[in-house]
Amino acid sequence: MTKKFLLVLMLISVAVFYLANDVFAQDIFLTDVSLGERINLGLNCSVVLPTEDESDAGIYVGGLLSYDILKYLAVGIESGYVRYDYAYQSIKIGTLNGCPLLGDVILKAPVEMGEFTLTPYGVVGTGVLFSSFDESSIFEALGYTVDTETAFLMKFGGGIDFYVTDNIALNFEGSYYLADIDIKEQLLGQTYPSTIDADAWFIGGGAKIRF
Repeated sequence: MTKKFLLVLMLISVAVFYLANDVFAQDIFLTDVSLGERINLGLNCSVVLPTEDESDAGIYVGGLLSYDILKYLAVGIESGYVRYDYAYQSIKIGTLNGCPLLGDVILKAPVEMGEFTLTPYGVVGTGVLFSSFDESSIFEALGYTVDTETAFLMKFGGGIDFYVTDNIALNFEGSYYLADIDIKEQLLGQTYPSTIDADAWFIGGGAKIRF
């Protein structure tokens, strides 16, 4: 009797473990999702709010390509174009143009809401910022020029994807970008090394499609 009971208990334990493991695998490891259905393409337009108080708000337009490794984890790359006026002591010096290139790690928490899916997420990215500087007409007439260097860039942010269908989502995201750009200012034949604090908030939204 005892041996039969232990045997049945063992079989039940194995079955429960197998079922739990199968459910866990489907829930975490996307076992029922093809490789193509893990690819996401997004477009974003954001308002750029530099932390330098005297610099004007700008605009960013960019794109994102990501791949779902797990249900709650994805990696991606993103790039785009950013532009805003840079000022010092209330004087417009010129316009800063930038092209960020980032590799992202994305943590997601999808929530089923009937026919829709709401996916809050957090993102951390690292990469580089390619930039150029257009001097204002006044400074350009004075012979003042600015040469920029490629800068290290970091991003910390979060957002929400609202899937209106199985593969199309509306997106909102707020992020903070950190970058210090080394520059060389040239005036009257003299070169002066300096740094531009390019830290800024990016707040905006767009759309994503899952293939």
